[in-house]
Amino acid sequence: MRLVSSKEFDVRAADPDRDFDVFYDLLCILRRERDSYVMVNYMGEVPPREELKERSKVWNKSRSHLEVAFCNHLLVGYAGAVVGPNFGTAQPHEAEIYYAVRREYRGAGLSYALLLSLLNRLSVKYVHAYVYVGNTPSIRTLEALGLNRLTLLEEYIYHTADGRYHDLYLYRGLRLDAVKKARERLIHRDYKIVEP
Repeated sequence: MRLVSSKEFDVRAADPDRDFDVFYDLLCILRRERDSYVMVNYMGEVPPREELKERSKVWNKSRSHLEVAFCNHLLVGYAGAVVGPNFGTAQPHEAEIYYAVRREYRGAGLSYALLLSLLNRLSVKYVHAYVYVGNTPSIRTLEALGLNRLTLLEEYIYHTADGRYHDLYLYRGLRLDAVKKARERLIHRDYKIVEP
């Protein structure tokens, strides 16, 4: 999918062979940002390159999905999903989603494009996401997609940079509603969506 406005973005399924190195580099950049609430910031480190390289072999196969967005050949963001995140094959109708965008590209609606591309490829009925209660931009994104805040999970995960446990919200909603709302958000921002 191409997204065109004042800039042009190429959003597509990640390929482990051609995208791993730039994905790993982006994780290293996000790891250094205190306000980037990606898993590597909770873990306190980016896993070793070889370990993540091995894990990348399952990108877009069976349960693990990853979309990437490029602008002028620069990886600017990603969105991923795990189908059956809690119960594997006994939960084929549910996916947990996650996403991140490079700092200088935030606020432009790129999360909607990444999630639109990702959710269009999934065949689940429901999606859910965990979000830090202080991550207002991500909360706004999830709510704009029509996901509902289900609960507050107090002291749910330890954030190594903050040196304390973070409270998270759990959001959940229908995938097809999120697809429709993501497309509407992009059109509202005057993006032209070019799909293959």
